[in-house]
Amino acid sequence: MKMLDTSSTDDLRGPVPDWPVTKSRLGLPYGLARGILAAIALVLGLVWLAVENVQNVNPVYTVGCGLVFAFFALLVMLLLPSQLANRRFLHAAAEMLPEVPRTPLLIASPYANGAITHELVQTPSSIVLQPRANPYGAMPWFGYLWPIFTGVVMITLVWTPAFFADLSLFWKYFWKTVLTLGLCLNVSIFVWIVSRAFRNPPEGLAVVEIDQLRNVCVITREGESMTIDVRQILAVQLCAAWLKIEDLDHEDDDYDNKQSHGEVELNLVWWDRLGLERTNLMNPGWQYHKLVPIARTLADALGVPLLNHATSSHWREERGRAKKRPFIAVGRARRYVAG
Repeated sequence: MKMLDTSSTDDLRGPVPDWPVTKSRLGLPYGLARGILAAIALVLGLVWLAVENVQNVNPVYTVGCGLVFAFFALLVMLLLPSQLANRRFLHAAAEMLPEVPRTPLLIASPYANGAITHELVQTPSSIVLQPRANPYGAMPWFGYLWPIFTGVVMITLVWTPAFFADLSLFWKYFWKTVLTLGLCLNVSIFVWIVSRAFRNPPEGLAVVEIDQLRNVCVITREGESMTIDVRQILAVQLCAAWLKIEDLDHEDDDYDNKQSHGEVELNLVWWDRLGLERTNLMNPGWQYHKLVPIARTLADALGVPLLNHATSSHWREERGRAKKRPFIAVGRARRYVAG
């Protein structure tokens, strides 16, 4: 089984399509605004840190604030590649297949902290879109290493001779020990939270097998399968989706159990005897730049157009529609089928 290369959106890899094409980017919900706000906050924080350092405040306080701002700087660096990698890619023109709905399916699918959940692999007779064994990649390591690094630095500063220098020997070591235990407890809690968040990969994900010998596409999900004649498949669709989720499992908790977030749905479109049908294959909450090559490769393998219904204009329309939609209830009372 060979994993297909989906690391590039090189437009010269596939054959020349038989339909009109154009180039555009995915619209990232609040991507530019969040980037600008993060940059402004980072610059203001560094200026404030420099001013406080000039005033010779407590070194632990100064270094602690510096670590906080370094944390936000690392977050900006982690998010920046996603913004810069969101390049224009080749897809079917906007006038192609006007009968395909531009509205999302709104499937509350298993969530992998926004990561890409699937990969494309090639067998001797088929191409398979299957769940990744480790969809999180190296993401958990940032959550593990950062608090450990911060804790070690802060504990080292606490045990410097200048810290609590004006106290007696007993109280000096008493408070040093208390702060050390408190820092160790905080680090342990943070690492435990990260391990819980990334403990298990999502379940109930779709598996799509394109059998090139029988010329059929088999979609398997939750033990159920559906077979589609490849000749009936119309397109692969990228669709903007703004999900409004109400978590019924936590409706009695103190925090708000309603949340909204943007996702890009990867949908398959085909003709059925009852009319046009769509099904959701995956919908990551970020890493959209990794979704585009997968969608392009899948569309090329099926020999159908790739529809980009997730541009900035589509996101504006979707946000307007989402304001009038009710929340999708998930949890004890009602569960939507995973997509």
